[in-house]
Amino acid sequence: MNFHTVDEIIDEKIVSEWGLEREEVLLILHGDPRLSVIFNHLYGCRKHLKETGSFQGKIKVSGAKIWFLLNSSSSIKEIKNRAGKSFSKDLFTPHYTDTKEGKRMIDMLNYVMNYGYGLRTIFYLYIFETINELFGSSNIELLRDYSHDSIQKENNSWVSRRGSCRLSDNKPSLVIGSYDFNSCLGVGGDNREKYLNSHDHGCSSFIKKDNEIKKDKKILRFNLRDSKLTKVRIKESDPIKNLMDLLNKREILNPVVWTRPLAGFKDLSF
Repeated sequence: MNFHTVDEIIDEKIVSEWGLEREEVLLILHGDPRLSVIFNHLYGCRKHLKETGSFQGKIKVSGAKIWFLLNSSSSIKEIKNRAGKSFSKDLFTPHYTDTKEGKRMIDMLNYVMNYGYGLRTIFYLYIFETINELFGSSNIELLRDYSHDSIQKENNSWVSRRGSCRLSDNKPSLVIGSYDFNSCLGVGGDNREKYLNSHDHGCSSFIKKDNEIKKDKKILRFNLRDSKLTKVRIKESDPIKNLMDLLNKREILNPVVWTRPLAGFKDLSF
């Protein structure tokens, strides 16, 4: 959970529509119940998933597969058919939506996505109430909520996103730098290619490889695991600006406002 401030406005008109002003404080929360992540692992791309690399990760995902395999099974034949899909080593496993198993998949997907949305909504309300108790009545609004692990139906096709977000016209999309790095809010380009409707939810790995230059400005970071408060220098923004230039050039995502980190909490989970 990180606190940012509006640092540079690119598009005054859209920023005004969003209700943002320069130096306004933004709270960026990266959180998920993990249920959608695990379920997406079962039926999305199976190769090169870092969560399944460790022994603990493999046990977690295998346990989820077995539960989904045995749950509501009505015959040995049905269990065998499910096992062939759940433990397949193929890159993708097709499910036909007009079959019993396909309809079961859709029901589970709806449950997972709604569960995640409901849990995040409750957490937002908790944050709003906490801030109001600490600082009195304040004008807090939710700017955008969306998932970076999802399987949804779009234009008669099912789209699985792992570590990426769905792009929506006229709604803010966030490309996150890191806790010590600027981030960018943008909107989808009007003339982008038909199927370019996704963007990465963060680029910290790219930034760490490309840039280690730090500014004199510092932010406070509180580690909840060991209760340590540290000062961290903010890094230069060239790598993420280069990334946004590429997205803008392809008209996938046009930058609207740049935000600068103020403070953050590490290892915050719910």
